[in-house]
Amino acid sequence: IKQTHSLTVLLKRCSEQLLAEYVRHQGEPFSSANFQPPAMTVPGLPSPPVSLEAWLALSDGERLWHLAVAYAALPGLLGAVPQQQQQQDDLNPLASELHRQLDGAARQCRGLAVNLEGLMGALGVPGPP
Repeated sequence: IKQTHSLTVLLKRCSEQLLAEYVRHQGEPFSSANFQPPAMTVPGLPSPPVSLEAWLALSDGERLWHLAVAYAALPGLLGAVPQQQQQQDDLNPLASELHRQLDGAARQCRGLAVNLEGLMGALGVPGPP
């Protein structure tokens, strides 16, 4: 559990750095302090199934199941980035740090998904389909 928690904290910190690096490369209006991107869904990435209050009322096993579903989807979505690498290189030829962080995020998500599956197995929680 401690390893999974540590990986989650690391992934959060790396995601914040990745977002900052991405915004830096995008420039205005994205880098404006007042910019508020519209909320949107990403095909293949599950949205939170319930409100925060309902989420907190779920059992640990139920929350683990929903997290496992989400983190299992992320590596595939982030894995599409190398397939679009040439397009990214054309858009941001000097963004090697951004590309490195995207690759790292995909690896970290895969690791977290594996840790969640192991944790669920140890706790007897059925995994996602």
